[in-house]
Amino acid sequence: MDHSHHEQNTDESAPKQEMNLHHILGHDHTPSPTIVHALDAAGFVAIFSFSFVMSLHCATMCAPLVCAKLKSASALLHPSLWRYNLARIVSYIALGTLFGSGVQALSKLSLDSSSKANAVFPWFSHVLTIAVGGVIISYGIFSLAKNLNMFRFNTIAKKQSGFSAKITQILVKFSNIGPSWIQDILFGAMTAFLPCATLTPALLAAIGTAHSFSAGLYMLAFGLGTLPIMTVAPSLPGWTRQHIPEKLLNILGPTLLILVGVMTLLR
Repeated sequence: MDHSHHEQNTDESAPKQEMNLHHILGHDHTPSPTIVHALDAAGFVAIFSFSFVMSLHCATMCAPLVCAKLKSASALLHPSLWRYNLARIVSYIALGTLFGSGVQALSKLSLDSSSKANAVFPWFSHVLTIAVGGVIISYGIFSLAKNLNMFRFNTIAKKQSGFSAKITQILVKFSNIGPSWIQDILFGAMTAFLPCATLTPALLAAIGTAHSFSAGLYMLAFGLGTLPIMTVAPSLPGWTRQHIPEKLLNILGPTLLILVGVMTLLR
């Protein structure tokens, strides 16, 4: 009798130990909707600010490409320019929502005790958020140090530039299909797949939300942040370099990126 009673107590304690383990790993900790909404709003502002500042710096690279590809892109109100920008922003949102949905599905599986994913990697979303936030912060610190001339990576920069040029040429060729208005839309949609040191961290932050809506919201913020410059810059391609202090952008851009990484970790 005593032996069976001891086995019963052991069986009853097992779920409690499992619950304590899940609590330690953070499985039982679900942020309240208020906190989630606040983090989404703060992340939206951080991504928007980062993309706006970095778009000032990137306008000298993207604006000439837009001018070369789009007809009459230098005209501020020309339909081709707005078709391009609308398709570009929609593509950003779609890409963010797609990645966010995938990560959200994996996160739900990892938290489902009946799924195999829970047994293999039960704390998937927590590790992902920490990893993504850490990468973004590290990249921000790296960019800040590089911009302050603390070190140089000329060889890597040249290889990256050559690779980006090849990818850009391929994507531009794919957008040369159909009438001009179709080409404008395709070119805008393919902009989301261009190698971009500004776009990649924003997309990582969107993935770090582990939620389809939040990821799409982040990429909407990115698109809106780049919209003013990508609307005006094609008609004034040299204006930003002449009137915007480059040193300020070199410090402010990476600083905002570090803030985006911190916001990702807070999720």
